[in-house]
Amino acid sequence: MGCCKCEEHEWDDPQPVVYTDSDDGKDYCLFHAPAEHKGVSVDGFNEQVSERIQATVDLGEEVPPCDLSGTIFPGDICFDRDCILPCITFQHAQFVGHAFFDCVTLRGQALFDEVSFKRDACFRSVTFDGAVFFKEAIFSGNALFLGTNFNMGFFSKATFHEDVFLQNSTFNGAIDFIEATFKKMAYFNRAIFDGDATFIKTTFCQNADYSGTQCNTKLLFGLIKIDENTILKFANCRISSEAITFQNCDPTCLDLTQQRDLTNIHFIDSPWEKNDRIKACTEDDRLQLTRDFYQRMKAKYKAENNEYEASRWHVAEKEAQLKLLGQSENVKFNWFMLWLYKQSSFFGEWPRRAFKVFLLLLFLPLLILTGIEVYQHFAWMQFDPAKVDHVIGEWLRYIPLTKAASDEPSSALRAFMFFWQLLITVQAALFAFALRNNFRR
Repeated sequence: MGCCKCEEHEWDDPQPVVYTDSDDGKDYCLFHAPAEHKGVSVDGFNEQVSERIQATVDLGEEVPPCDLSGTIFPGDICFDRDCILPCITFQHAQFVGHAFFDCVTLRGQALFDEVSFKRDACFRSVTFDGAVFFKEAIFSGNALFLGTNFNMGFFSKATFHEDVFLQNSTFNGAIDFIEATFKKMAYFNRAIFDGDATFIKTTFCQNADYSGTQCNTKLLFGLIKIDENTILKFANCRISSEAITFQNCDPTCLDLTQQRDLTNIHFIDSPWEKNDRIKACTEDDRLQLTRDFYQRMKAKYKAENNEYEASRWHVAEKEAQLKLLGQSENVKFNWFMLWLYKQSSFFGEWPRRAFKVFLLLLFLPLLILTGIEVYQHFAWMQFDPAKVDHVIGEWLRYIPLTKAASDEPSSALRAFMFFWQLLITVQAALFAFALRNNFRR
């Protein structure tokens, strides 16, 4: 009997048996034996791995990949800097110690499917000339891909239990993190996406930072799962016309406050509203950035001639501005005027409210004058048309563009009447403005 794992993984060259499990009687070769039953030191084992890889290199290019599937690496392994590895497979392998692939070039396809990295996995400044697969890989330690050059990369269903570092990496082809899980921080700072990137049903348990990324192709975030208080930050990203798209997501988990260009960021079936209101940031140190972000979102939809969304962002911007003004003692007048703008027409967006306030301003003097007249000259079962004419005549003095023949009022009352006429005129204009905005939507 040969090594059970060589048979399971279909090695073309089964290896000699070095260990037999006394419990189940299965035989294992040097590469597949448990870490504590290799029979050689870690350095000795790593030397055997190097010899196996070199044997594939010596055979030339037209040979099967170097097969290390199912291999158990008992300790730290460090591949020589600037070395060139052939097409290679590490499927189902276990790296018990740290794995260092720093500054290595991998020619052809590299398979790391269902690999388990018990400690840190270091792929700093690595060049993957071919496609690399980390499907269902488990990274128990930090995953370091700083400055790595990917041709195509596939991390579907991979699990990262510690921080992931992809800063300054370049993705020349497609890259996918479909159903991947980031348990800790994920850093994509200053990464360059020259191929489509897909984050569908990806789980983010802690924050992810995409600041400074350069997106030359499509980035799709679809049905992503975000833990509470987790934030995906996008700041100073350079985005091509291909755009970043968020589909079926809760966009309130995004921090776009420092992203100046929002033109090519799109939201599909990803409502910002909660209870018909866009969630506004309430933290004192973020409110200014939030207000500016709302302004940019309004401008974005204005440029797209999407008046419906522009209206929503206009309201959100004014709500944030109201909170911002309320924090300062020096601008109470500005806060009061903006508050009146909200109460009178909901920032020029609700014609019904504007019309109700207009009617209130129009008929309130009539109600007050009628009440005064009834209080002063109340009599049962008597109706005096002259008194009605007098009340109506006095009421008309408060309405713009009307003239009533009556005694000249005092200077103070005349000033108040002029002020009230001004209020009605302004409110009529606000109603017309809100009505126009409603029709434009």
